[in-house]
Amino acid sequence: MKGPIERCLMTLRRRMLLVPLFLLTPTHASAQQRDTTAQLAGVVFSAYTGRPLAGATVETPYGRTMTDSLGRFALAALPPGTQPVLFSYRGQYSQELTARLKRGHVLRWTVVLNPDTEAIQLPPILVQGEGREWRFGLAGFYERRAKAWGRFYAYQDLERLGSLPLRALLGESGIWLRCSLGQCRAIDMSQCSYAVYEDGWRSSAEDIDRIRVSDLAGVELYQRGSQVPMAFATTIGKGGYPITCGGIIAVWSRYLN
Repeated sequence: MKGPIERCLMTLRRRMLLVPLFLLTPTHASAQQRDTTAQLAGVVFSAYTGRPLAGATVETPYGRTMTDSLGRFALAALPPGTQPVLFSYRGQYSQELTARLKRGHVLRWTVVLNPDTEAIQLPPILVQGEGREWRFGLAGFYERRAKAWGRFYAYQDLERLGSLPLRALLGESGIWLRCSLGQCRAIDMSQCSYAVYEDGWRSSAEDIDRIRVSDLAGVELYQRGSQVPMAFATTIGKGGYPITCGGIIAVWSRYLN
């Protein structure tokens, strides 16, 4: 029969054996739960309508999905590193882009698909809901550009101008600003004023000098009334042409806010 001292020593030995297990178990569990894969998520827009594109296929060597009714897609459990991403729509058009995925992170993309030209990959939204989110109200922008009625500046063209005011771009096209009492209007060499549209809506022509190129995703310039498409027509004259003296300046915002 064991005495009190022996029983006390046995109890201490059991506790010493349990301590390492207690300390190691949570660490081992957290190591198992740590995500070592990467994710790719985002939204696909139509360059024709400016709206989310449903039913587009997004495919990598390690997974495949389709965009939902809001144009959203998500691929999880992808290996980190560089890998191709194929965007396709109805099996008739495809464009391959390159993703650089990081372990434990979600890479967020906004992609505009235009079957007649190309897929345009814009800077990814790394953290959704923080900072300024990309906006695509470019309804019909690329469709009108394909018809070559006016002069067009897409995102890539605007990037070279940095944060310069819009007047720098207008000057390249022979459009000048006449300013008085802090308000400016765009005019051509015949002193005709241009109508201004922002995101498809008629805007005050006097506010044009406040617009900066770095805030824009696209610019359309129509210098003659016969060039102006029906999307910007407010008054129609004989022959079906919009009545305007100096044409139209249409700008499309890059951000939601």
